[in-house]
Amino acid sequence: MLKHKIVFLSLFTGLVMLLTSSEASAQSSPRKFMQGVLSQPGVAESFTPGCLGKKYPAYKDRAAWDKVLGKEEAAKIIASGEDYLDYEWKYIPASSYLEFNKSGNRTIMENPYSANRTALSRLLLAELAEGKGRFIPKIADGMYYFAFMPAWIIAAHIVRQPGGSSLPSGDYHFIDLFDGEACSVISWCLYFMKEEVDKIDPFICRATRRALNDNIINPFLDPDKEPQQWWMGFRGEGVNNWNPWCNYNVIQAFLLVEEDQAKINEAVARSVRSVDIYIDQFPDDGACDEGPSYFTVAAGIMFRWMQEMYDASGGKFNPFDNDKIRRMGEYESRADMGGGFMANFADARARMNPGGLSLWNYGKAMGSPELVNYGLYCMRNGKDGFNIPTAAGSGNAGGGLETIWNRALMVKEIEALNERCKKEGYENVVASLRKDVPSNTWYDQTEVAFMHTSDWSIAAKGGHNGESHNHNDIGSFILSAGGHPVLIDVGQPTYTRQTFSSERYQIFAMQSGWHNAPVINGFEQKEGKQYKASDISFSSKGSASTLSMDLKGAYLPDASCNSWKRSINVSEGKKGSVMTITDTYSLSKRLGADEEHFITAGDVFIPGDVFDGQTIAEGMVLIHDGNTVLQIAYPKTLSVTVEEKPLDDRNITTVWGDQISRIMLKSSANAPLKGSYKITITQR
Repeated sequence: MLKHKIVFLSLFTGLVMLLTSSEASAQSSPRKFMQGVLSQPGVAESFTPGCLGKKYPAYKDRAAWDKVLGKEEAAKIIASGEDYLDYEWKYIPASSYLEFNKSGNRTIMENPYSANRTALSRLLLAELAEGKGRFIPKIADGMYYFAFMPAWIIAAHIVRQPGGSSLPSGDYHFIDLFDGEACSVISWCLYFMKEEVDKIDPFICRATRRALNDNIINPFLDPDKEPQQWWMGFRGEGVNNWNPWCNYNVIQAFLLVEEDQAKINEAVARSVRSVDIYIDQFPDDGACDEGPSYFTVAAGIMFRWMQEMYDASGGKFNPFDNDKIRRMGEYESRADMGGGFMANFADARARMNPGGLSLWNYGKAMGSPELVNYGLYCMRNGKDGFNIPTAAGSGNAGGGLETIWNRALMVKEIEALNERCKKEGYENVVASLRKDVPSNTWYDQTEVAFMHTSDWSIAAKGGHNGESHNHNDIGSFILSAGGHPVLIDVGQPTYTRQTFSSERYQIFAMQSGWHNAPVINGFEQKEGKQYKASDISFSSKGSASTLSMDLKGAYLPDASCNSWKRSINVSEGKKGSVMTITDTYSLSKRLGADEEHFITAGDVFIPGDVFDGQTIAEGMVLIHDGNTVLQIAYPKTLSVTVEEKPLDDRNITTVWGDQISRIMLKSSANAPLKGSYKITITQR
């Protein structure tokens, strides 16, 4: 099996989940797994100067590039680069950096920075595609621009320097995500274009290489920078997606540009050790507590790091036999709720289309048919077939090169799918690509459940309120009908200084009151790892699934809650899917009202309103969301109100529109100390 993978992977670059509702906990993988791979005979010695670039044709080998690209893809990439032939490199003044300290605004500095990096990436890819030298002067300009930036780090992250200013001093370098992205394009420019740019003036590449040393190579190897580079994990810190994201980009500098073998050896060893820390801290069940929209720059980019290490070593560094890493990939497939929507817990966007080519590649390498098919599923065009990925428009040089290489390997699969669409019908083919996804999946460590019925996709969670990119959302859930969430998680607002500060939970989208979670005795949930669900269980039999937990630990002791046992039951009724939420509680004293919250972007109709010619009865709420009508039946001991919240954050409005609604089912202020609330949701 492993030999087969080695042969397959040598042809291209770049989880069957052990857990379902009825299965036992996932098996853990060996700790320090990547270090074990590196320690095998002959592996460490395989990383040599320029080894990563040897996979691709030399710049002047035009016949090889023409073969890899094909005329159609080459034309697209060249056209994308031509858009930047007259590009004016964007100057970022001190005031733009300092705006982060002043107002918390990040984009005023980050947008022009990202535009410059994207321009250089597309110019480089265009020159590799065309090979006539048209783009080289502009590439040289871009390299020179980056060579004399005071730092490649962004304002929001440079505040970790002494003094806390968001203005880079130019003499205090450590690595962040944006350093890594700049590193990628600069490293590939130096690898492919040094000879050509030297013809313009050798000082350009010398200056660019000096900047690469200052911003990337020296800080990465410097133990004194480890406190700032917390993402490496060497000082015992908890790590998140920064770890694989930075490692993926940074190692390119060493495997493309660095000529000192001792530095290459040290960098490879440090990167391998760092990625192991990320994998070992990741839950063994494979679920990403940062949310599925982080997959591309979490488990997804970790896989790309694995792939580039495999490629650079000529296949000797082979880390693809690992069940946990397979599960980490398959989590993305399970989190898909249909219609381009994901189970967007934590700082995740509800609407997204994960990178199909990367998922396909991940699945091929890890032996997961489900993930291979999910990658293909993500390439659907929503009309009549499937699109072949293109590198045109890529803002990351390394990622663009991976796309160029991998797309050539899977063109035949896409063409075969499109032929099937003509014979079997588009919808039937799309559905066939999701046949390997279990009806129910339970992640017992992360405490997330995915449940599917004939009508609905439901995601529900326990966990704790100290997760990476946490929202206070224990006991919350998402219900999607017809490929569109009706009971929603608002998702990720635009990041500002407030987002990752002590003021984070002043943002409404982070608060439990704006999730499908209860207010207990007048209290919302509290942030922190100690605030968590307990006595959690998941069971599934036939068409029925039940997630149960005690929510009392998610609230301050001041809430005087002895227990709040929430049970979420999903089943197939005679008239369609049924979801029953039963909250059974015990309080030591009554301090305020209890509230059951339901968040929606649909139109809400409460008792007394008229919908479709009928007056809504007491004890009933309707939500009309496009073609779906949900009915929420609630006990008469609760009263209903609806709060409409206008939205002005583009990250949110592009998904949910200009407003959302919060349905509040409220008890009396002197409700009994013990009791239960049973709420039943059906589809009309």
